[in-house]
Amino acid sequence: MSELIDFSKYKDTVIRLSKITDTRFDGKHPNDINVGYVKEGMINLEKSNEHQCFLFIEKARFFNTSQVLILEEKEGYDLAYTVNSVYKVEPVISAIPGVQEKHSVKLDDLE
Repeated sequence: MSELIDFSKYKDTVIRLSKITDTRFDGKHPNDINVGYVKEGMINLEKSNEHQCFLFIEKARFFNTSQVLILEEKEGYDLAYTVNSVYKVEPVISAIPGVQEKHSVKLDDLE
C-alpha cells in the first residue's frame, strides 16, 4: 500500500491548481478539465485527506481532482501527480492593499 498524502500544508491557504498535463483523456476530459484549466480556492482539508484528492467545496458546488498519487515539492510550488493528470499547486499570496513607502539609508564609513 502506498503512503497517504497529508494535505495539512494547504490548511487555511488559498491555492491555485493549474492542470499542466493530461495523462488519461488525450485532451478530451469528460468535464472539460483539460490542460490549462485553473481552479483557485481553499480545500476542504478533512475531505481531501479522507479521499486523497484536492477537494474544493463552495456552497452547493464542488471540484475535486482524481486521487493524488505523488506530491512533489518544488521551490515556490508543488507538483501533484494524480491518477489522470499533473497539476501545479501554488499558494495565492495577496498583496497588502495601500501604498508602500520606500526609504533609502546611507551609511557613513566609520574609519
